[in-house]
Amino acid sequence: MAQIDIGPFTVEVDAEATRAGYATSPGVDPSCCNACATFMQAVSTKSLSSKLMDILNRLGADPSKPVEAWGAPDGGFLQVWWPFVGTFAADNPNNEESFMIGEGQSVRVTTHYPAPDWIPPPGLDVPALELTWVGTAVQELERRTTTPTHQ
Repeated sequence: MAQIDIGPFTVEVDAEATRAGYATSPGVDPSCCNACATFMQAVSTKSLSSKLMDILNRLGADPSKPVEAWGAPDGGFLQVWWPFVGTFAADNPNNEESFMIGEGQSVRVTTHYPAPDWIPPPGLDVPALELTWVGTAVQELERRTTTPTHQ
């Protein structure tokens, strides 16, 4: 178990248990919708913030396998959730405050998301790192993506 700082709060993380969860996780299906396809385009073109990639690595989360991608990429909006096994540090309240990690990209830790059916070890939960990405970069990725709208 490791304690890491993510912006304004501290979480305790079991990165190995998180990696085990991702080993059996299907991730998003790019043929599902424009949001999923746009997210996969962001991964393949390395458009996600290096700060985000660092946080996901420390959490043990697989950047290419979020539990959900949602939004209106043609309107410049995308939300993505990566679950992890852990909890907020005892002396740090769950204030779900977001902070910027790149142009148009902000993250927060939340317990309000479409959670996977992972069973965490006793005393731990399965919160998620949530990315909210807004702006023309999302629209440009969506335009370059083969999606149900662009077929």
